Amino acid sequence: MPSSRGPAEAGGGLKWALFIFIFLFLVVTVLAVMQFMKNAQLASAAVAAQNDLSEVGNAAEITAAKALRQTHNTRTALSGVTADMRYMAELITGQQADDVELAGLRNFVAQTVDPTSSSPDSVFNTASSVLRAGMMLQGEQPPLVDPENSVTRGYLFSSEGQFIGLKKVLDDLTQEIVNLTQLAVSLSQTIESEKALFAEERDQLQGRINELEQALSQAAVSADTYKTDYDARMEQIQKQYVIIMEERDEQYQATQTQLEQTNNQLTALNQEADSMRTEIRQLRDRLKELQPDPDQERIAMQPDGRIISVIGRDNLAYINLAKNDHIYRGLTFEVYDSYIEMPRSGQGKASLEVIEILDNISKCRIVSSDATNPIMEGDLIANLVWSKDKKYSFCVAGEFDFDGDGEVDSLGRSRIISLIERWGGTTTSTLSVGTDFLVLGHLPVLPIRPSAEEIDSNTPAANAYRKAQKLRDDYDQVRSIASDLGVPTFNRERFLYFIGFYDQAGSDLNF
Repeated sequence: MPSSRGPAEAGGGLKWALFIFIFLFLVVTVLAVMQFMKNAQLASAAVAAQNDLSEVGNAAEITAAKALRQTHNTRTALSGVTADMRYMAELITGQQADDVELAGLRNFVAQTVDPTSSSPDSVFNTASSVLRAGMMLQGEQPPLVDPENSVTRGYLFSSEGQFIGLKKVLDDLTQEIVNLTQLAVSLSQTIESEKALFAEERDQLQGRINELEQALSQAAVSADTYKTDYDARMEQIQKQYVIIMEERDEQYQATQTQLEQTNNQLTALNQEADSMRTEIRQLRDRLKELQPDPDQERIAMQPDGRIISVIGRDNLAYINLAKNDHIYRGLTFEVYDSYIEMPRSGQGKASLEVIEILDNISKCRIVSSDATNPIMEGDLIANLVWSKDKKYSFCVAGEFDFDGDGEVDSLGRSRIISLIERWGGTTTSTLSVGTDFLVLGHLPVLPIRPSAEEIDSNTPAANAYRKAQKLRDDYDQVRSIASDLGVPTFNRERFLYFIGFYDQAGSDLNF
């Protein structure tokens, strides 16, 4: 029996040993896993603590803070820093800051110093503005605000942007107060000096006012005296005026009486003149019956228009020819009396030149006139060449002393031709039945006749003689034909008179 239980018992003990081993292994494994997880948490906590410590400060800053803890005998370094910050805030604001969070101390100081500020930096800018105003009172130019960061440089901050310190600010403000006090004393002294000077000027002005018042008083007395003299003088003048007006009334009445007599005499003279005009017309008609003119000559004696009005002071006359009559500026006319026939010489009482053409009349310049026989309204005007409805043909022959100086002009004939063509006529060197008028100059002068051997040569002398001989032959032929055809003939003087250009011929050489 005992031998048979031995292997069974040995197998049961091994199973229990194996079970215990596995149990212990599992327990150890669980404990190892739990220790590993705890170590991992501790490592993570260590890293987080290190990060938090880095945010608090670096190694040097933490060492300095630890020294501050020992100095202030505080539990932690941050407690010492916090105590110092509250101390500085209370020092600046003068108020307890125990209940203020550490992160809000800066805003607490800013709001206490300047409740209206929107940011802590504006407090320093406000303080700097006070300093700048103090400097400006002394005539100095304070530094400007940095446009990049809007931080005032020079007073509250250094050129690098670092805050200088409240003590420096207080020292500057104290110095500014001293300077302002000195300035106020100086200004007070200046004001006192100005007041003294003003008082002196006021006294001088008052003295001047007194002098002016005295002068005004004297002037008032003089004015009263002058007014009395003026009233007396005006009364005398009014009396003289009444006397003068009475004399002028008498003179006016006498003048009216004389004017009435003159008008009566003028009426009688006009009646006598009308009677004489009637008698002259009757005599002229009788003369025409006794000495009738050729038809062509009668054409030359016809007027072209008449005088509408005369402005003697302006040397102007107006005629009844206008734009529709095809006249033009520069056209000249001879003026004749309306109650007598045109003289055969063509010489009238005056000559005109058209200077302005209007719709119904034309304005003329009086070129020449006779003071003893002035131009009158109704006088006739004529120009031998011009006609508003016909173009006359002229034959021009001979040599002319155009300007009337006693010597034949080399251009005399061409100037006659130019006048005819200017006034609308046509010219020719030969005369025919279609020619209306002949303008005849002097007989061409023959040069010395060349010798018989030279007369037919081409020498200048022979050529000049033959040319002059031809002109003389043409001159004689034209004069003979005009006589046979009854063509009216005009010499230089008569022609210029009939076109109203006689007085201008001596000076008007622009053709």
